Amino acid sequence: MKEELIKMTQADFEVYAKHKISEHLELEPNDVYMVWFNYTLGNAKGMFSFDSEKAYPISNPNAKLPDYVEVTYDSEKHEFYFDWYTKERQEVTHVAFEILGLTDEI
Repeated sequence: MKEELIKMTQADFEVYAKHKISEHLELEPNDVYMVWFNYTLGNAKGMFSFDSEKAYPISNPNAKLPDYVEVTYDSEKHEFYFDWYTKERQEVTHVAFEILGLTDEI
């Protein structure tokens, strides 16, 4: 018997991902938001973030929570993958450039 392909819409993907992320972080689903989405060849990928002040438990201010979550749906395997990322560090570089003889700094 041939397995039937389940069509995952962007709305379905977003609702399911927000539900799982909010469940893990003990947040409401509306506290999680999708900042980027791509759907290619039946596979969906989205980047999610959340209000970190609500997610960090007051009882443990040193808790290490992710800065964002990358969610992928594999339509062939009917599986979701949740990759949790935490910012390790930020590096800042200063760049100066010249426009029409004037030097401006950013």
